[in-house]
Amino acid sequence: MRVRLAIGLGFAVVAVGLLISLGRSDQRLAGTNAQVQVSGNAVPVAAGRVLCQPEGIPADTAEVRVYVGTPARVAGPLDVTFRKGGRVLATGTLRELRDGVPATASMSPRIANEVPGAKVCFHNRGRSRIYLAGDRTPVRGSGANPYGTVFDDEPRVDYLRPGRESWLALAGTIAHRFGLEKTSFFGPWTMWVVFGLIGCTWLAAVLLLLRRLPAR
Repeated sequence: MRVRLAIGLGFAVVAVGLLISLGRSDQRLAGTNAQVQVSGNAVPVAAGRVLCQPEGIPADTAEVRVYVGTPARVAGPLDVTFRKGGRVLATGTLRELRDGVPATASMSPRIANEVPGAKVCFHNRGRSRIYLAGDRTPVRGSGANPYGTVFDDEPRVDYLRPGRESWLALAGTIAHRFGLEKTSFFGPWTMWVVFGLIGCTWLAAVLLLLRRLPAR
């Protein structure tokens, strides 16, 4: 009886913990261009200059976040523009840039559907040079770059979804992403099958425990 009570209590604690964790709302990523690890390099954008880089804009992008360095106390403004084929898709402005503080701009209009082959442009309209943290270059000699090859850095850009959402509300979206970049027959069902296998493993472990331990 004590064994069953302990197992039931353990499952209850895990269930409550999962519900609290998965039900907590926060702003979530629609995507990011971060591909490897932070390089430690910075990409300069001089006053009055424009820097553009090719990007695929993920669906449901409402804001962008960049990581800024500046010798000035406060720099900016920095305009952010999504473009494709000479057409402006969305714009936003980072008005006050402070050294070492991530900066977020709301994009108007929101990008509802994925836009491959687009560009993200940064226009420094301030009087001070700013630096955008780059992260596409692996650290020299690291496991991601064993030969110490030097690549051009591009600023890291995080694409944020609108509002605040819980992981439970995003379950369908996460399941869809779970099946991406895998063998073609994988799909959104893959995540649910993995969770089902994990649940079966837990159940098998509990049944084995009940079988081997005394019931009192």
